[in-house]
Amino acid sequence: MVTIPFELIQAIQAGDCVLWAGAGIGKLAGRSGWAKMLASLVELCPVNDRRQLKDLLEQGRLRTVLSYVHRHLGERALVELEGGIQDGDAVVERAHLAPGAELLTVLPWRACFATTCADVIREVYASTGQELEVLSHVDVHNASLRAIDSRFILRTPPTARSMRADAALFEVVEEVVRSQTILFLGFDVDDPDFAQILALLERVGRGRPHYAWMPYVTKPEAEELRENHGIEVITPSDSGDVVRALYALHRTLWSAPAEPSTADHDRVALDLKRALSELPLRADLAVDAALACNVEELELLLENLPQRKLDPVDLRTLLRLGNVMLARQRLLEARRYYRAVQRRGSGREFQTLARFNLALVDYADGDALAAVDAFERCAREDRSVAVVPPRFEVTEVLGRDGARMHLSCHDRRARAPVTVVVSAFHRTTGVHVQRKFYQHVQRATAIRHRALQAVRGGFTDGRLFGVLCEPLAGFLLEDSLGPGERMDLERALEIFQPLLSGLAALHAGGVTHRSVNPRNILLTDRGPALAVPGFMPCATYRRLSVRAANHGYTAPEVLAGGEPTMASDLFALAAVMYRCLTGRAVASTMQPPSAFQPDLDPRLDQVLAHALHAEPSNRLSPRRLRAELEQIRSVPMILVSRLDLADPEPRPVIYGDPMMRVSAVPTA
Repeated sequence: MVTIPFELIQAIQAGDCVLWAGAGIGKLAGRSGWAKMLASLVELCPVNDRRQLKDLLEQGRLRTVLSYVHRHLGERALVELEGGIQDGDAVVERAHLAPGAELLTVLPWRACFATTCADVIREVYASTGQELEVLSHVDVHNASLRAIDSRFILRTPPTARSMRADAALFEVVEEVVRSQTILFLGFDVDDPDFAQILALLERVGRGRPHYAWMPYVTKPEAEELRENHGIEVITPSDSGDVVRALYALHRTLWSAPAEPSTADHDRVALDLKRALSELPLRADLAVDAALACNVEELELLLENLPQRKLDPVDLRTLLRLGNVMLARQRLLEARRYYRAVQRRGSGREFQTLARFNLALVDYADGDALAAVDAFERCAREDRSVAVVPPRFEVTEVLGRDGARMHLSCHDRRARAPVTVVVSAFHRTTGVHVQRKFYQHVQRATAIRHRALQAVRGGFTDGRLFGVLCEPLAGFLLEDSLGPGERMDLERALEIFQPLLSGLAALHAGGVTHRSVNPRNILLTDRGPALAVPGFMPCATYRRLSVRAANHGYTAPEVLAGGEPTMASDLFALAAVMYRCLTGRAVASTMQPPSAFQPDLDPRLDQVLAHALHAEPSNRLSPRRLRAELEQIRSVPMILVSRLDLADPEPRPVIYGDPMMRVSAVPTA
């Protein structure tokens, strides 16, 4: 007697089971096994190689012989030998079908796959009056079990080369592995086609539990199949004849209560996996890809999970779902998905990634201390998720700007505090990219100005690009800007005049800042300062995270695909000033600042219009803009009546349009 797993019987009853048949299914029609088939094919090979091929067969190295036959004779010779194909039609004598073969048709398979003897399966069904379509793997184009209502037979390729190269077959097998239960029948553990299937399953990844009816399997072999591929071996006490297996399945099938199919739920989980397959598992590496995801599509798929339970969703997809939500600041949902990974008791790799990603959620939620503790713990467990090299110890998270993190660290080598601005990439970059990064950093280290955060050096560590700079105590300009809140002109000039002087010094040293926005402006005891510049390849505007971090402050030529320049830096700083004075971000059409603050000097309207000109060559330089602002500050205007100074209704201003002319009486 043999014990049939209860889960397998339930899957067959629910129509969620796919039969994957090996060469042994050919015994239903008196066919030979792999050894005899390959021995026949060896006789067709070149004479000089036959002796060696026969020796390989005697050694049981069937896979090597099969690969040789496929290379030299092609797949057609193998198919003809297996199926007796004449003029494209499979010929099997019904009189030669073994007694009991009809039991194959009684079991409600969702589909039948066959690396060999697909014609035998078709003829068994035909003997009971059922005509099943046989699909060749070369005829399948994006096939899906959900799109085919009737049962069918799929003839899969017999060699690993064909399986690896066939993308359509891969997608079908992936769907079957994750939404169906597979029963492997007619295989021996040493069959070459079974070895190819295992290689394909390893590439697909784990899914539902699957089963294999196999005689003569040792305990170590059975453990390997279970641990490495999720295949539970059913070992019969007898020879394991295919007909006996069908009898055993048929006898047990009706003794278990039927359960509804769960394939649709598993397919939703598969759709989620495919939609998120390009995302890295680390949240800081996934920002750009996460911002490109269609969140509406993901939410629609999640709604189709039963009661929004995450059980069918694999751990990698849960991490990626959390990364998408974190990138869009949906912190509660991100935390839910990361916690689900931790609750499942996954391996150390996934536990560490979940803890690391939760640290980013903690920081975004305002718990910076918890984030620091988690970063240090993760770095001790796995250096691949460290945010800085071992030389540095993270003491505080200062900020997160798109794809960059600003960290306060202790430099173990220099035994001194240092601020590290680090960007991480999902892949290792080439030497030429690192060289360009170091060239930018080297130029920046030579520049010193009171309104610039001093750069001390840089490093690359695998996928990490870091800039070392002086620690500066203060707070970000962004933290002082509430929604719609406006700043008076005197305070704005106190901030932006030194920044313009610092930006001019940066440009004089041959460095473009690339990331001028309120998150990169520090208000310190010594005055305002521009934080460390964005360096190639850290601040390329092709990255969605960089675009998102600089949204509202990016020059139009950069938005159009051009490289950031000194003129675009000036535009960005002028856009920040416009935001401070008006409470609104710069748009393609905008009102002059005096439309929002009636007491503003109207000359400021024209100055900012030139600084925000759409044509880079027409913009003011930082020194010229600073001089214009100093003129406004030192020579105020007497506003007698706004009717004397402007149109009755402020008209929208387009990039590059001169503001309305003003008449003014300078004070003595």
